[in-house]
Amino acid sequence: MQLEGFLTPNEHNIRTALLRVLEGDEMSNWIARMVYTNPEFAGFSIEHAVNMVMRTLRVETLQLGNGNYVTNVYMRSPTRDINEWRRWVADLRSRRYRSFANGTGRVRPITECGGCRSVSHPMHLCLFPRIRGWNGPDQGHGVFGERAPHNVLAAPNHYTSRRDGQDTNQGPNSSYTRLNQRDRNRGISRRDDRSSRGPGSSNRGRDGRGPRNGKGGGGGRGPAGRKNY
Repeated sequence: MQLEGFLTPNEHNIRTALLRVLEGDEMSNWIARMVYTNPEFAGFSIEHAVNMVMRTLRVETLQLGNGNYVTNVYMRSPTRDINEWRRWVADLRSRRYRSFANGTGRVRPITECGGCRSVSHPMHLCLFPRIRGWNGPDQGHGVFGERAPHNVLAAPNHYTSRRDGQDTNQGPNSSYTRLNQRDRNRGISRRDDRSSRGPGSSNRGRDGRGPRNGKGGGGGRGPAGRKNY
């Protein structure tokens, strides 16, 4: 199980607070009944079997990013009966582990690490990325080792950004702006060209040598002002 609420990472004080609960009359009798029916302790006295279980008590303390301490508690199970073990652990999880010098420990909700799926530590304290030769992402960085940007702009056009020796570092929208300006300039030049032809220019033929209807004017190449017409 995992505890929180202790003020310092002093594992001696934390262990003492745990043993104060485990060595209580009610809890010690419960452990004695479990080791008595456990075939792993066959041939040992009940007192010796209980001491064997108690000696396996081990604590590990971690410090979170906010400065709080979390303690993992490990202990050998005194029973092989899974239902009895669940009742025993549920009782331990409901207790408070008080220490006069180190505050009061209480059970912390279990959350698994997003990297290795262990429940002994949060994801930002995972030890996998510290393994020598580790080729995976860091903690919380996703499958590809980095987070995708929220806003991605379109890449600049390669041809228009380099046309006429212009600077390619003008930003992704500079080529689009230049293309729009070029189209507007072409439209203005077409309108100016049509207005500069004058009112009589529209009556000339396609070759510019006679009237479009072929009447009058001897400048054409035939009687109708156009060949074969």
